[in-house]
Amino acid sequence: NMFQSKFVLRFQPQFQLKSFSTVPNIASDRRLCKVIALSGICSRREAEKWIKEGRVSIDGTICKSPTYIISQLESDSLNTKQTLLETCKNSRLQNYPNITIDGVRLRWGYKVSDNAPKIWAISKLKGEIVASQDPQKSRSLLLERFQSMLSPEELLKHNSIKPIYRLEYETEGLSLLTNSGDLAKALVSDPQKFPLRYRVRVHGLITESKLSGLRKGLFVDGVKYRPMDVAVQKSSGTITWLDVTCYENKNKLIRNAFAKLYLDVTRLICVGFGPYNKEDYLPTGSGSEKGFAVVKLTPLISAMYHEIQNNKIVNSRSIVKQS
Repeated sequence: NMFQSKFVLRFQPQFQLKSFSTVPNIASDRRLCKVIALSGICSRREAEKWIKEGRVSIDGTICKSPTYIISQLESDSLNTKQTLLETCKNSRLQNYPNITIDGVRLRWGYKVSDNAPKIWAISKLKGEIVASQDPQKSRSLLLERFQSMLSPEELLKHNSIKPIYRLEYETEGLSLLTNSGDLAKALVSDPQKFPLRYRVRVHGLITESKLSGLRKGLFVDGVKYRPMDVAVQKSSGTITWLDVTCYENKNKLIRNAFAKLYLDVTRLICVGFGPYNKEDYLPTGSGSEKGFAVVKLTPLISAMYHEIQNNKIVNSRSIVKQS
């Protein structure tokens, strides 16, 4: 009955039309600025600004009204959920208006193959934050710098770029970005298979007992830290460079662990994540550190992504049958 259908849809988080289409909540009409923001290429405020500047056109006509209502689907396309799922999965949605930004079409209803995952490597600078916006309004944004390097076509094609993991403000080095939020979540949730590797410069007295403590795992403020792989790279007086591999994700993990041992981390560089190494894509001193590189997906990561997509299709179909 109707109540059971609503119950199933409400309490099944796996069911997301976003798996097959870049636009969620297809059944309702929305304002133009909201539609553009939902595609993931910008915030709603930025979309309003673009529209007022005359950069957005609908079916060839410039629209300067952010509140213009966009009809997303004809009502006859919503007869059944099965019809909607198959439409999203197997074809492009033909009932959307032709929305362009700076002459580049905003694409809707991607096929799964069209929205294939992509990973980019970029060198994070010290003092940058890995976020879409800065609450303090004064710090540089890594995502903003990366998007400025993309062409308008690439920016619209890969309309939802997310960091796979987040490096803290004072940390520098390899940062990986992807256009698949599901893939990013899967990779970062398995730090045993995809550990983060760092080169760490510390100030203080390094002893074997301190290194042994890091390798066995420490208690920091009552929280148990997992064992780390630690190797001394070079040492000069009280300054030591270490290679550290972490098998868990905690905020300020390395700084807190070393502070527990009365060691001051003076520089922290991310040099690798899982199968990816910074030197393979952004070699030091080559000039490529100022740009970015496209990272090839390993067979394991490709298999993980396809498993995620297959599970979503199965879950969506099971919900349709139940409702």
